[in-house]
Amino acid sequence: MQHLSCETLARLVEEAPGHLEAVHLEGCATCQCELEALRAQTHALADLPDLQPPAEQWRFLEARLRGEGLIRREPAARPWWNRTPLRVAASIALFLLGGVTGAALTRGDGGETQNPALLTGREVHSAEDAARLLREREIAYLAALERYAELTGDSRPADPVAQLAALEGIMLTTRAALEAAPADPVINGYHLMALGQREAVLRQIARTTVDPWF
Repeated sequence: MQHLSCETLARLVEEAPGHLEAVHLEGCATCQCELEALRAQTHALADLPDLQPPAEQWRFLEARLRGEGLIRREPAARPWWNRTPLRVAASIALFLLGGVTGAALTRGDGGETQNPALLTGREVHSAEDAARLLREREIAYLAALERYAELTGDSRPADPVAQLAALEGIMLTTRAALEAAPADPVINGYHLMALGQREAVLRQIARTTVDPWF
């Protein structure tokens, strides 16, 4: 009588035997013993705790496995601001804000707030000058964003949710700067611009509820 193969017995550890296999097991004590032993070993191994090698041994094992090409180091995740053009747009905006915010938060020897135009080499004496400076920086921001899209070849429409998150970050930055310089026209301009864009994005999300953007 031919006994069941090792592969069949291993399969029957967790599966029900077929008709012919069941008939054979009923009349073959050898296969019955082997199947029961395999089941006992499987259950015993399943009850063993997970063993973790010490850190120094794992580092050695990892280096050995990598050297033999069995595993590869996962590439480091890109910073969040590098993942989409929108993040880059937020970075550009924060960079532009940095000059104004840094000047607003920096105090001179006499305790006077330094003029934001010091970083631009131009004097700002009136609200009109500040508004003009704001418009110029807005143009620089949009030009830098457009140039980035050209270089990356990424012309996909912006993700409204990601855009909203980026605008929230800009608003937090400008709000913190306004706590130190509440009357600064340039910082107020950036804050109001981000606030207006945020409202526009919220309206866009509301309009696309029926026609999802994703």
